[in-house]
Amino acid sequence: MSVASPWSPWGCVVAKKKAEEVKRILASGSTSFSFKITNKKVDLPELQGDPVYIAREKAALAAKEVNGAVITEDTSLCFSALNDLPG
Repeated sequence: MSVASPWSPWGCVVAKKKAEEVKRILASGSTSFSFKITNKKVDLPELQGDPVYIAREKAALAAKEVNGAVITEDTSLCFSALNDLPG
């Protein structure tokens, strides 16, 4: 998702279905949010390494691409028996 407008506090970079899920989750809370969440397709590289590094780097790259704040999601599988080999 991307920042909806120049005055919107923040947005996300995720698939359209994920944007709908985020909206639903935020709407279920007791706090009212004054921003609009929209989605924007951003082509991010397939990074390798520590899951925390990957999550941080993808968020930073996405924020740079949309020129604003973002929420990203990344799923990884690590094998502890293989020295934490990510996959």
